[in-house]
Amino acid sequence: MITDTKHWERFEKIVCILERQIHPGAVVKRNQFLPVLGSTSGRTRQCDVVIEEGVEPRVTRSIVEVQKRLSKPTINDFNGWVEKLREVGAQHLICVSAKGFPRSIREKADLLGPTVRLITL
Repeated sequence: MITDTKHWERFEKIVCILERQIHPGAVVKRNQFLPVLGSTSGRTRQCDVVIEEGVEPRVTRSIVEVQKRLSKPTINDFNGWVEKLREVGAQHLICVSAKGFPRSIREKADLLGPTVRLITL
């Protein structure tokens, strides 16, 4: 049972529970700081949820951005998430929003193909 948490934290925990059900063999972690590839200063990026599947050396990493806001995310939000995907070397980006996504994000996600998934929850 999820109690006594902020609404966005609760939303992240729900996404983790759903992902564990969808991918029972995957490792699903919340609020992870992943290293930025090539950073000489040890810079990291915060990810709401990280899903890792497979066995080394063939682990597939997906990052999940969970948005529980009063409005839809903006294209600038989305562009930042795509950049984070590249910086941490993940293979997939899953964007979860309580309010859906504007046309600009849906169009750009379509251009990026199966690398990006948009989910309204």
